[in-house]
Amino acid sequence: EPTYFYVQDASDPLYIVKIIIGPIICVVLVLFMAVVGFFMFKKNQTQGPSGPIYASSNPEYLSTNDVYEEDEWEVPRDKIAILRELGQGSFGMVYEGIAKDIVKGEGETRVAVKTVNESASLRERIEFLNEASVMKA
Repeated sequence: EPTYFYVQDASDPLYIVKIIIGPIICVVLVLFMAVVGFFMFKKNQTQGPSGPIYASSNPEYLSTNDVYEEDEWEVPRDKIAILRELGQGSFGMVYEGIAKDIVKGEGETRVAVKTVNESASLRERIEFLNEASVMKA
């Protein structure tokens, strides 16, 4: 039994609408949705968990509680030998190292050496030292 196919006449005005205008409408809709999505994303970036994010009027302000004082936990740099990089910490790189003569009876002790980025602000440096103070306990 023969099979028949129907091929639409290209001179039909609806054929041109379907072939040319249909894809154009689809592209315009996709672009519109992308623009709306972009603006919604940007709007959400300026919002914090509970509303807009506002910068402090003076982020470098230091209270008297933020002053770091040296103590017996300080280790001179010449007693530390860096072995390898472990990864990135909150304030800078963390390294594996060997500390010499810091524990009585042990010549060398394996340690983690936390560093602060050179570009860190004074506030970040003090927060780094305060975090180190917490680790002493």
